[in-house]
Amino acid sequence: MRQGDELRIVVPDSIEYLAPLQRLVDELAAKIGFEEMARREIQLGFEEAFVNVVEHAFDPGEQASFEVCLRAVPLGMEVVVHDEGLPFDPGLVPEYAPEHLKAGTLSEGQGEGGLGIFLMRHLMDEATFVNLGRKGKETRLIKYLPRKSVQELSHGEELAAWEMPVEEKTAVSVSPPERIAYSIRLLEPRDAVEVARCAYRAYGYSYPNPHIFFPDRVVDLNARGSLVSALAVTPEGDIMGHAALEVPSDDPGAPVEIGMAFVKPAYRGQGCLHDLTTFLLDEARQRGFGGAYVQSVTTHPASQKAGRSVGFRECGLFVGAYPETMNFKKLGGEVGQRLSLVLAFLPLVVFPAETLHCPLRHRRMLERLFVELDMHPRMVFPRGLRPELPPGQGEMRVSVTETTATAEINLVAFGMETKAAVQAVVRQLCRKKIEFISLRLPLRDPTTPFFCDVLEEEGFFFAGVLPHASRGPFLLLQYLNNQIIDYGRIRIASDVAGELLAYVRSCDPGEDVPSPSAGNA
Repeated sequence: MRQGDELRIVVPDSIEYLAPLQRLVDELAAKIGFEEMARREIQLGFEEAFVNVVEHAFDPGEQASFEVCLRAVPLGMEVVVHDEGLPFDPGLVPEYAPEHLKAGTLSEGQGEGGLGIFLMRHLMDEATFVNLGRKGKETRLIKYLPRKSVQELSHGEELAAWEMPVEEKTAVSVSPPERIAYSIRLLEPRDAVEVARCAYRAYGYSYPNPHIFFPDRVVDLNARGSLVSALAVTPEGDIMGHAALEVPSDDPGAPVEIGMAFVKPAYRGQGCLHDLTTFLLDEARQRGFGGAYVQSVTTHPASQKAGRSVGFRECGLFVGAYPETMNFKKLGGEVGQRLSLVLAFLPLVVFPAETLHCPLRHRRMLERLFVELDMHPRMVFPRGLRPELPPGQGEMRVSVTETTATAEINLVAFGMETKAAVQAVVRQLCRKKIEFISLRLPLRDPTTPFFCDVLEEEGFFFAGVLPHASRGPFLLLQYLNNQIIDYGRIRIASDVAGELLAYVRSCDPGEDVPSPSAGNA
């Protein structure tokens, strides 16, 4: 089965089709390269998704069918089960708690319905439940091929954390580094082990995209275009630094993120990061991306300044977005609280002056951010209008990164039950100890101002905006799960980021700060 190949099967709503489909899943998984144990896990994960549809999606006696999609994806296999039956909200299912089961302390009904979800999430590498509104719902399961991590391929001394934080070095009187005539080029397969080692030494295993720590995965993702790695290399062939385009999947027009950046301590001060970013921006333009963004930590201003030097402009601030332990291996940290990120965007095409529907209370900050981005939309600010909504939950997509205890909710379309659906998802995420939740609202949609107000009443607050070439800009909100942020520890590198910091703080329901006037009275 080749990369990108997929098989779609329409299945009658009957359990008798499970066994033959499991045999097909097993055969395709074997063709992709999975060993017997992993194939069994894929079969069992698929079984749970299949049975969930057959037993719960349709009324008894209803003549119905649903679709199963099997595809080869970068690094492994994806199984998608799509139906247009009864709505299902995993957030309302009691969470399965094996420790309580062993101890005999399960309360009545606790965890029984959640066993299938528990198995899918633990047998597969990714398990996502997507509400498609009137188009139904999907369960998406992904299993990665086994690969050796950089720890299995290296000796201990090769993975030692780089010494001396950036901030400490600036306090030491040293001569400017001797200039090196380095070159910038794309990654080659022979580079992958050294790149993974350097990433580990810079980040530990705390980077949100874990594939960077698996050399074979780095090679595979670059070969398939899901990752575009650039290297700064000395004339002798030593890798000085790395950065990459993290290409979004299944989202045409989405901006590409420039991340996975590091420079070896011996080569800092050479300008590698600036040149790597410029190189990757040229690659992004050639590949047709409408925009690029970076997320810079606020423990020190260096990475923020690096972004501004090549044209990125601040458009958002996520407070407490990364765990405290993710201190980038001695590059400084907001000790005692989760780390915050400055979001900055660079348009790579001319964005049209389209009509955007914006919350009145955030008017001045939104105008300020769009001017900073050199974008000039026609902004409409409805006053107290309750829109007419179609029945149902609308369309909502949720992604979770458990290593950083973060989640993202993407509201694609709205319905009468959208608020209740978001509330249920937030409850589920909080039970799973997810500490930071970001949420996207489409500013092209006339109902976004209404739902912004509704969600801010539920504890969400302003984070910024993020342009999208085909779907228009998103309004960004954020939610903190029992996190208190000391805003005085957040370090900012520009005036507009300082204004954004003050405004976000004024909107945070956990802060006792007078809110500045953001809209016209």
